Amino acid sequence: MNNKLLTLFVLLITIISIGCVGLKTNQEIDINELLKNASSEDTINLPNRIIYINTPIIISKSNVFLIGDTNTVLFLESNKNCPVIIVGVQEMSMVSNICISNIKIDGNRTNQSKELWKYSKLGYPIYNNGIIIQNAQNIFVDHLQSYDCISGGFVTTFGVSFLMVSNYTAFNNQFDGLACYQTTNSVFVNLFLFNNLAAGISLDMDFNYNFFDNIFLAYNTTGIFIRNSHQNIFQNVQAVGNKKFDIFMASVNEKTNTGCLYNDFTIKGDGKIQNNDSLSVSNIFRQKLGN
Repeated sequence: MNNKLLTLFVLLITIISIGCVGLKTNQEIDINELLKNASSEDTINLPNRIIYINTPIIISKSNVFLIGDTNTVLFLESNKNCPVIIVGVQEMSMVSNICISNIKIDGNRTNQSKELWKYSKLGYPIYNNGIIIQNAQNIFVDHLQSYDCISGGFVTTFGVSFLMVSNYTAFNNQFDGLACYQTTNSVFVNLFLFNNLAAGISLDMDFNYNFFDNIFLAYNTTGIFIRNSHQNIFQNVQAVGNKKFDIFMASVNEKTNTGCLYNDFTIKGDGKIQNNDSLSVSNIFRQKLGN
């Protein structure tokens, strides 16, 4: 691991270890009300049961910790057609120092009717994903499951940096298990992404200088879709049974500066790798053999 990535790991671990010491706890279920009233470095502890969601949980200020229990499930009620968790608001100040852990998100997609929730005040669409992280930095997400969402399981966009995601599972989402846009200097480890109807991982729109390790991609339509992304490292990727490609690399209709440059993949897979895009150059594909 290079010095830049090592520094990132140290920074993120320091943030979380400092923030999670001696915090207050609360067992109430009105999560948005608790977030509204939370002071700096409050922890909201969620109970070990299903919590029914009818409007998004929005974390719009810094230094907030949302912690579940072994079987904490956020279940999106039928026909609510909204995201479940949103970290950061596009038109507000950037949030930082957020911890989300030990939560399962059930998007109840067969009982939702549309992918689009609404447009932000800046004019960008916001889709009905399990969790959205936007306009945020220094974020830690651990032991999260996101499944059966009518859009993506986990989406980052609109200026995200220094995000660490570990032990994330996504399956049966209508689109991607993990989709990242405008995201830099972030780390993703121990991901299990399977049976998503689009890509296990979808990367686009200046997804640069990020690191992946220990990724399992199984029975998605595509394992990794990557476009307009530079200098990312993918270690220990295993791909099994993805329907079209293990990796599909592309540019945006051959437009300049939309290809993929200097990405490094170490992968063991049984599917195709499409890497002949004319604007995507200097990428490395290392075929891992054995176990």
